[in-house]
Amino acid sequence: MTRYAAFSLFLALSIGGTARAAVMLTTDRATYDRSQPVILTLKNATQAEVMWGSIGRYPTIARLSQDGREEPVLMLPQAMDNALGLLGPGDEALWRWDQKRYIPGVDDLPPVRPGDDPDEPVGIDVGDVQAKKPEPRPAGPVNSVGPWVGAGRYIAQFDLIGQTVKSRPFGIGGLAVEPRGKAAVTWAQMKTAR
Repeated sequence: MTRYAAFSLFLALSIGGTARAAVMLTTDRATYDRSQPVILTLKNATQAEVMWGSIGRYPTIARLSQDGREEPVLMLPQAMDNALGLLGPGDEALWRWDQKRYIPGVDDLPPVRPGDDPDEPVGIDVGDVQAKKPEPRPAGPVNSVGPWVGAGRYIAQFDLIGQTVKSRPFGIGGLAVEPRGKAAVTWAQMKTAR
């Protein structure tokens, strides 16, 4: 192998290696049943720290229409904290979405009850941004707002400083009407057995 060929191979491998390093927003599955929690993971696969404008920033989610337009279904109020959100090289941040719609001005926030944290995000729960393998916290009924978004194709988006990261489209299907009584118990058992 000539020096030129060896240098070209080294350059191609170097460029290919850096091209794959990126900040990625992914879902834990490609498709979900109705009401099944969607786990969103923001992974920093670069060698640099990435940041966004506020600690209280969460992904937005849109439904993809037949003609490719994005129709927002989850747009949480963005908290204006005095500190930037930071994600170090190799670190991950997790969020758990309960498939409920929330659009400010359209969907009402649930009432704050005694003992509730008024700063807790609505409709989505936040994992530990500092941990390497954070565990998403289970969503409680207090965080559920709006109707179920229903069957269709969806995409999630997260805004970093100077960069917008989008997930691959994911699907939501399931029954139009949830079964009740004995059928509901059987349906729950079938879903957990999959």
